[in-house]
Amino acid sequence: MITKVCKRCSTILPINNFYIHAGMKDGYLSYCKNCTTARVRKDRRLNPNARLRDKVRSIQEHRKKLNAETCRKNRQENPEKYKAQSALGNAVRDRLIIRPSICTTCNQEKKLVGHHEDYSKPLDVIWMCHLCHARHHHAKD
Repeated sequence: MITKVCKRCSTILPINNFYIHAGMKDGYLSYCKNCTTARVRKDRRLNPNARLRDKVRSIQEHRKKLNAETCRKNRQENPEKYKAQSALGNAVRDRLIIRPSICTTCNQEKKLVGHHEDYSKPLDVIWMCHLCHARHHHAKD
């Protein structure tokens, strides 16, 4: 197994823990994925223009195509998830279900998303803000 030392945390890790980078001599970034992710998150938190930059990037034609392809692939790989999300969206649109404004996890007033514990019950959801929803899924992993 090929290993490499991260220049930030000095940990010896398998090569698959480093991002591919054609500009590097060995073809991999000098920092491990964990250190790179932490650095990027910190930079995004401190950079007030990060959201604007993302918005501008998202309207580029090649990114639109990539996003459409990713969505199509996800729908094909998870048909029950797609059906449940569509059923919930239709029910909210038709006002059969009213989307609350307060997150059930953090009790803050925010825009909410419906979390399905069971995709076979498409209208049985827990309403969470985006951040609590991400934390919920991260805690499962």
